[in-house]
Amino acid sequence: MERRKEYRGVEESPKESRSSVPGRICLAGESLDWMINGPSIVGAIDLRTHVFIRRLPINTNSVAIRSEELEKRGKVIPNSELNSYDDENVNHFQAALKVFSGLGKGLGPISIEARSYLPIKAGVSSSAALILATLASLQQYYGTNFTRQELCSLAYQAENSELKTGSGFMDFYACTLGGVRYLNCSSNPPYTEEGRNFSDIKIVLVDTLVPHNTRKFISSKRRRYDEREPYIIRYADLTERVVEEIKLLLPQFGDNIETIGEYVYRCHTYLRDYMHSSTELLDQCVDVCMQNGAYGAKLTGTGMGGCMFALATEDSVAAILQQLAALPIKARVINFSEEGLRFESGPFPA
Repeated sequence: MERRKEYRGVEESPKESRSSVPGRICLAGESLDWMINGPSIVGAIDLRTHVFIRRLPINTNSVAIRSEELEKRGKVIPNSELNSYDDENVNHFQAALKVFSGLGKGLGPISIEARSYLPIKAGVSSSAALILATLASLQQYYGTNFTRQELCSLAYQAENSELKTGSGFMDFYACTLGGVRYLNCSSNPPYTEEGRNFSDIKIVLVDTLVPHNTRKFISSKRRRYDEREPYIIRYADLTERVVEEIKLLLPQFGDNIETIGEYVYRCHTYLRDYMHSSTELLDQCVDVCMQNGAYGAKLTGTGMGGCMFALATEDSVAAILQQLAALPIKARVINFSEEGLRFESGPFPA
């Protein structure tokens, strides 16, 4: 493991820094990371969250935060109040700042601005991407040298020790590493195998426009699992088997897409029937996609709202979108992203 560099100090920091992190979809294995320290199949997507840090022109022990959720007003938070998580629009920024500042010198007078192209509270790891991009931009600004594994551990600390959402490691590694991959959280860092030959596969991402509450639903699932409820135990057992089957097909993802798609859809039925995390609208969207040429479709993330996705060819995308248009959703066609966390330069992309 690389040794961490000491802070260079505010006076030696660059005037600005920017990092970006992709969201992810989960093809199979939701919740297995925290249930059984188990495996999942994840794919980074080409929708990213960017975080830009610049030095404030005044000497203050505060951080200025700006994002789309805060509209144009922004928010200024004194460093002494970073652990006061009373505004959901800035909680994830604060948690990242809190764990970072706890490692060395205090934060200098900085402005943090985020721009995300991910649906928010929708099961595509928007919160994980925001925390990771904030930590990466802080690293770039202050000149620390954390490894990607260390950044994932810091992000996990922000999400769990600070915000207490109860999430596992899956999202942080999926977003940081990029690509399509098998992740097994029985070790730290997780064991991973990369998928190949997925560039021709299109993703139809559907946002049902119903935000979900990750912490509330994970808490409910944890209680059911701790009580050894038969349905949720059945979910974990069946899903783990499917994840291991997909793992064998990853080296030739594109060539095996029909079988992989069948497994993906099967995992949706497990989430629907055993985890009870689907909704009528999510099921409708999955059915429409499957009936119009998708290889596989399922909800992604916590469920009870948020997004689902379909794996499809270029030729079937138009028919899927046409049939989805009758439903109260927002659909778009995206791709898998081979790249994970990136240290960027310059202003936000247009």
